[in-house]
Amino acid sequence: YFKESPLKPLQDIIALHKAELDILIIDEKGIPADILKGAKLKIDSFFDGIKHKFYSISNVPVDIAMDCFVQIKKTNLIAKIIDKESFLKRFFKGSRTDEITYKIIVPLLIMHP
Repeated sequence: YFKESPLKPLQDIIALHKAELDILIIDEKGIPADILKGAKLKIDSFFDGIKHKFYSISNVPVDIAMDCFVQIKKTNLIAKIIDKESFLKRFFKGSRTDEITYKIIVPLLIMHP
């Protein structure tokens, strides 16, 4: 679930602005605990030296979870890694990115793995 390469630009932005990072894990499908724990350990080591905290939301659609989190935490920027969707999937089901971008009120940094 976790790859370092798409997060490098985010790491640079955080370091440049001496910002803090809030990591929201949205679990719509039930991520196994061992995989989640492994991902958190990798994220901790990748963002070593950068102040960061983890938050989790389960069984809530992504767009609603992000909107609530932004309002509660007074977020200035959202960074999201989005897997590439096939044309047919976007055509028949719509794009998850569209759901998010129309509802958020802060800048969105989209990163692709």
